[in-house]
Amino acid sequence: MDTQSVITRTVSVAWGRFAPGRLGELTQLIPFEMVDEALSATRTMQSRLRDLPSRGVVYLVLAA
Repeated sequence: MDTQSVITRTVSVAWGRFAPGRLGELTQLIPFEMVDEALSATRTMQSRLRDLPSRGVVYLVLAA
């Protein structure tokens, strides 16, 4: 009997400017949900979308 097994893995990474291969490589180590939670807890999340959102600033600081 022919049987095939498929193992799938779901990985969440950032999209757009923060996609893998860009600054998004850090999202594989530090998920953006964690960064968003920290920004919300410290009440530093931006109120509107800017060219460099709060999440991006956090990842840039971590990359430095």
